[in-house]
Amino acid sequence: MIPAFIDAVRDILNSDAFLGLVKFIHVGAIAVWVGGLIALPWLMAQRRGITRRGGQRALHRLHAMGRMLHIGLVSPAAVLAISSGIGLIFLRETYSPWFTAKLGFVVLLGAGHVLCARTMVRVFADDPVEEDPEGEVNPRELRLTPGRAILLNGLIGVGAIGILLMVLMKPPLEWSGLAPDLFQPGALAETLGLQSSDATMMPTP
Repeated sequence: MIPAFIDAVRDILNSDAFLGLVKFIHVGAIAVWVGGLIALPWLMAQRRGITRRGGQRALHRLHAMGRMLHIGLVSPAAVLAISSGIGLIFLRETYSPWFTAKLGFVVLLGAGHVLCARTMVRVFADDPVEEDPEGEVNPRELRLTPGRAILLNGLIGVGAIGILLMVLMKPPLEWSGLAPDLFQPGALAETLGLQSSDATMMPTP
């Protein structure tokens, strides 16, 4: 019974329907992740002057909205996008150079994600419900200028567009030209001191 169950699971994992489902989840999660990251800087930019216009309640409402977007939507979408992407690596056995470049753009999205989180902590440091206030707050830090919001969007946009181009174009990149010796079998182990060059050059029987 157990072997039959294992065979059934293997058939499901190898089916085109399951692959399509994972792709759908991956693309949808990336869309939500990128959309949320693009919206967050402009939401935080509304912090400027909000206390004067609406008081502390308006400040807290804006802070709560930003936290809900970041923690409740953007972060889960990021986790789902990365985890489904890892699943696609094994399902499609994608080890091409363009995929390595795609991972680099994913790192840019991750950097934008972290910067948005750090900016939110800084911009809303004077929220009256802040659990762990950091002493006196510099008033100049309690805002996100449009210029900085554009820079954040630029970082996120480069990551998103780069991912899209890598997936759609699949350019024939070649990394071995950058460091030819590193891409030889056993080169990484030799670089780390885990294997000698003599062992690398041993002929295969």
